[in-house]
Amino acid sequence: MWIFFIFIIISAVSLYICRNNYKNRSIELYNNLKNFNQEIEELYYSMPNNHQEKFLSLLNPKWKNNFLSILTRNFNYANNVWALQNQIAEQEELFIALQKFSGKI
Repeated sequence: MWIFFIFIIISAVSLYICRNNYKNRSIELYNNLKNFNQEIEELYYSMPNNHQEKFLSLLNPKWKNNFLSILTRNFNYANNVWALQNQIAEQEELFIALQKFSGKI
């Protein structure tokens, strides 16, 4: 009987700890993505205006919508860790393209 109560207590404590770790990881990823978007925005605005327009014209529709949402600060952040990690991966591709383009200037 005591083993059952100990098991329940250990399970409850572990669920609480896991939930908090997941929540903290989500908050950390959200902040990282927000900072990354600011870095993308700063790099874009550091280019001359004619290069900014040219870069926008080279983007595919998905990247363009994503990029414009960053510039207008209307970016829709995900709520869970998996989706945030996917958004970071997409932003990284966009950032690499922006760096390559700005390096060609």
